[in-house]
Amino acid sequence: MQDFFARLVGTDWLTKAAPEKGSFRRFLKASLENFLRNAHRDANAIKRGGGAVVVPLDAVAESDLLVARDGDPETLFDREWLEAAFEKALPKLKSAYDAEGKTVYYEVFRRYELERPAEGGATYEELAAELRVEVSDVRNFLHHARERWKRLIREELRETTAAPQDLEDEVRALFGDK
Repeated sequence: MQDFFARLVGTDWLTKAAPEKGSFRRFLKASLENFLRNAHRDANAIKRGGGAVVVPLDAVAESDLLVARDGDPETLFDREWLEAAFEKALPKLKSAYDAEGKTVYYEVFRRYELERPAEGGATYEELAAELRVEVSDVRNFLHHARERWKRLIREELRETTAAPQDLEDEVRALFGDK
């Protein structure tokens, strides 16, 4: 992956991205697919002893790892893209609640959604007791924070799309709905 991003940044590749042709995510996804396809082709050419350009082994190993991890580089790319949007939205969510004096909203969201272990995380009742609020408040704070976080993620995605329909396509592609 490092090779991919090094080429992406180190060449004029990004100038080929045209908002009228679709979202930036789609451009990156197509570029990554082409890169992986070429790396695989070049690796096979090297194995056959052809005069192919040498591709660093870590690039080939990474492309194989991407396929092995999910069996589908496209799914992995989408998940990584979405995680990046999530991570960019989190500080904005915290800042917004801090500015409004509603830090408990973010704290409930962080503890329940982000720090909850896969199995048996904190319950609403436990959070209510720890934060000295009512259980109904925990529910309300979580609902409010989830909705606000979704809006912030949409804003992050909007920055990489040219038209409203592209945004809706991105949301459907990444979340599976509107």
